[in-house]
Amino acid sequence: MIVSPCKSGRIDPVWNDLFKNVNTDIPIVIVTKHEDYVFNDELLKLDKWILVCGVEYGWDFPFENFGVGTHIWGESNLETFGFKGQEWNNFNQFVFENKPVIFFKRELVKNGYMPSNYYPINYPCWYDIPETQSKEEFDSRPIKANFIWGLSHEYRKTLHAEIWQRSGEFGYVVCDNISNIVPFIQKEDNPNKWVTANVPWYARHDMNIITSVNTLSKISISIAGAGRHCFRHSESPMASVMFLWDDGIKYSYPWVNNVNCIMSKKGDELETIMRALNNPNLYEIYKAGVENCRKYHIDTYTKDYIGKIINGI
Repeated sequence: MIVSPCKSGRIDPVWNDLFKNVNTDIPIVIVTKHEDYVFNDELLKLDKWILVCGVEYGWDFPFENFGVGTHIWGESNLETFGFKGQEWNNFNQFVFENKPVIFFKRELVKNGYMPSNYYPINYPCWYDIPETQSKEEFDSRPIKANFIWGLSHEYRKTLHAEIWQRSGEFGYVVCDNISNIVPFIQKEDNPNKWVTANVPWYARHDMNIITSVNTLSKISISIAGAGRHCFRHSESPMASVMFLWDDGIKYSYPWVNNVNCIMSKKGDELETIMRALNNPNLYEIYKAGVENCRKYHIDTYTKDYIGKIINGI
């Protein structure tokens, strides 16, 4: 049973879809951040319960600057993490007085204090994952790297601009419209092809198209959005080597630099990707990344990760 922390009954549909088929009799409370929150008094009737925190703290929230690491419900100072008002205080007090048996948390910072019953929760992969290609097929992919993005983080604009600006320096050509990818591949003589395209929320492409672009690309870039962890972290590695920031977030199944993904600090994206494209082990990184992504597939993730944690209580 999924229970809303809000008096209105509001439940974030994405996290609801992830947990609605979890086999448990323990009530699951899913909390996300919104402005008109009003505490649900029905929570006071709960005894044994599970808290799922899908909160995004903002596109550039500096966890490390506060020296407190993860936001711990029932313990942390709410205003530090952007929660204001008595209604949120009521929820925080409820958690303090009625500790959940399990906390699943999206923005779980690796370093610093973390209670023993806190577990990372990540967006699952909702789509069919293509079969892993052979090394010959992977090596012959026509696109070196793609960056398909929405505007949920200001730095995404910066990286898009830098990919264009430094194309002459690194010697690659750029396509910035997904609709032009086929003629781009066919007509451009330069074999070093990159794609960077802004896809706003009101003009989404079918996921099959995005997956197809990944199957044509060696590397797919996924950096932070409104939270450090975003949807693309389970989409990019479906069929490409995922590039992501070394963001300090704990993942259910770890992403490890030069093992199953490519990582860098913010600001070192292009240099890191250019080195990775010359890495003789890039194909092995690709295979390991796809296998890690399979663990995040909705069916497997619900049963083998979430279910095992809950059933282990």
